[in-house]
Amino acid sequence: MNNSIIQIQDLQFNWDKSKVPFIIIPELEVLKGEHLLIKGDSGSGKTTFLNLISGVLPLSSGEMKILGENLLDVSSSKRDAIRANHMGVIFQMFNLIPYLSVIENVLIPIHFSEVKKNKIIAKGVSAKDEAIRLLSELGLQQKEIHEKKVTELSVGQQQRVAAARALIGSPEIILADEPTSALDENNSMRFLDLLLEECKKNNSTLLYVSHDNRIHQKFQQSISIHDFTENIPVTEKTKKEALECLS
Repeated sequence: MNNSIIQIQDLQFNWDKSKVPFIIIPELEVLKGEHLLIKGDSGSGKTTFLNLISGVLPLSSGEMKILGENLLDVSSSKRDAIRANHMGVIFQMFNLIPYLSVIENVLIPIHFSEVKKNKIIAKGVSAKDEAIRLLSELGLQQKEIHEKKVTELSVGQQQRVAAARALIGSPEIILADEPTSALDENNSMRFLDLLLEECKKNNSTLLYVSHDNRIHQKFQQSISIHDFTENIPVTEKTKKEALECLS
């Protein structure tokens, strides 16, 4: 039985207007339940790679199968459905809704996905109870915090709310875009340990983007985004095309 959850073959991504490939991935396979660290400096293409995985950006050519679906062959609405039903995203800036409470923020994905809602129903609990469980597992067990606006929380607390929102509904894939960049080392490591533990409980695949080499040992596999961006041939013609793309 094939245990792959992400399969990439001869992927190429070009920004609009440019014939210059920004990312080339000859081959990559990520297994169900695997925790993959994606390393690279700021601006090296790590977020772009996550946006390709999530279907926010379309491929230029090649094959990327997510749960057996080749994203090159499906519509943008189908890509949106795959993301809503099967992925959870932790953004670098968290992207929480400021006028909503902690609980309301965590429950947002359930309003857009019957798949995630049904997974919670299958557990025999309410969506709110599942949100409270996740918040508690991530260290936010105080009931008074759950009804606060997220703007009343510390950065570290907001980060955990963002993680709970990504995890609710037990998505098969979690995408984390440098979620600890605003935290000190101790809090970063503590958050990462909590996130890894929750992913293990659900057997979720985790793709974690970071430029922090200290966390390497916590992951089963790691890749460098530079392997997919640095060996692209550049000529005077392609330089000109790249500049036109940025203008």
